[in-house]
Formats: sequence, C-alpha cells, structure tokens
Amino acid sequence: MNTSTLDKSTDKIIDRMTPEELAKYVNCRYVYPLQDGRLNEVTEDVEREIDVFIKKHINTLSNAEHYEYMKALHRESDKVLMRVIAGIEIKSFQKSITINEWTINTCCYAIHHVLDVLPEDEADKQLHHLKEIITGCIKDIRDIEETIEEYTHKDLWTTYGGAPEIPERKSVLLKEMLNYIMK
Repeated sequence: MNTSTLDKSTDKIIDRMTPEELAKYVNCRYVYPLQDGRLNEVTEDVEREIDVFIKKHINTLSNAEHYEYMKALHRESDKVLMRVIAGIEIKSFQKSITINEWTINTCCYAIHHVLDVLPEDEADKQLHHLKEIITGCIKDIRDIEETIEEYTHKDLWTTYGGAPEIPERKSVLLKEMLNYIMK
C-alpha cells in the first residue's frame, strides 16, 4: 500500500468521526505530544500538517458540527491541562519531601560528627535542637505524603480521565543513621 492510498484511507476514517471523536483524535495526535514541555518539538513540518488537517477536516464541518467539535475540544484540552498541572504540583510536593530528607541527613551528620567537639552543656542543647528539627521534618514529610494521597483521590479526577500518576521518587534519607540518632 502506498502513502497516498494510506492518506486517503485515513482521511475517510477521520471524515466519519463524530465531533467528539474528532476532538479526542486532535488531542491525541497534536496536543498530548506537546505536554511535558515539549513545545520546542513543533517544527514547520508539524505546523504545515496541522494547517492541512484543519483545512481538510475542521473547516469542512457544518456550523452545528463545528460548535460540538469546539465544545469537545475544550473538554479534551482541559483534561490535558489539568493533568499537566497535577504533574507539576505532585513533583513540587515530592521536591519538598526531598528537601526535608536532606535537612534530616544534615542534622544527623551534625549530631554524629560535630557534637563531639562541643562542650557537653552546649552539645546537649544542640542535640535537643537538632532532634526537634528532625522530628519537625518527619512530620512535614508525613503531611506532604498525606496531601499527595488526598490530592490524587479527589472526585474531580473522574472528570479529567482519572487520577494523575505519582512518579516514582527515590528517597535520599539515610535511614540507618536516622534510626541510630533518634533511638
């Protein structure tokens, strides 16, 4: 099968799509690939392809079909936008967890290596202070994890095609040192 025959077959399928199906197709074909900050991948060839697509399949719709298509396209675009925003927010939450883990590691290091050189009364004050910081960070991490869990289980996500995925995050927390220090 040559490219021309394939293009004609594709055009026939697209021409039979409902406005709702057409909007989903446009989002899958042209919008989804642009999420995650890949806007710089829009080349002149892609722009020409979009222009040709609009002339062939969008500009030929009746007024009623065009109205339904635009409503559906906005719904589909909202789904993409909400999922992109959710991804950014979840990554921000995860960065906050990482910052708290580094703070805990720094405090553990100070307790393990620095307090030995201080006078005993000063070391006791600093030890108490550092343990308070560690306890606060642990609480913050738990609160952030609960926030992520609540955020991804809100009812609003049914409107937007399901809850956003939580990307895997590698912990930087030195748990053995923390357990030793906090015993």
